[in-house]
Amino acid sequence: MLGFLLFMTSVIGFQQTATTPATAEIVGTIGAVSFEQRDLLVHRATEIAVGIGKAMNAEVTVDTSRGVSPTVNDPEMAAL
Repeated sequence: MLGFLLFMTSVIGFQQTATTPATAEIVGTIGAVSFEQRDLLVHRATEIAVGIGKAMNAEVTVDTSRGVSPTVNDPEMAAL
C-alpha cells in the first residue's frame, strides 16, 4: 500500500508588469508512511517537474530535505 501526503503550500512567481515571470517557486511538503515511499514520491515528483519544465522550455531545479521520520500509528493505540 502506498500512503502519502503531498501539500503544495505556495506558488511564487517573480513577475514584472505585463511580462511572463523569469522565475517561479513552488513550496510544499511530502509525508509518507516509510522512507522508501517518500523517496519514490520525491523521485516521481522530480521527474514530473523536470518533464513539465522541458515541455515549457524551462530549467527546473528541485531541492528536497529529508525532514522528520515517517509517522506510523500503532494499530492498538489507534483502535482506542
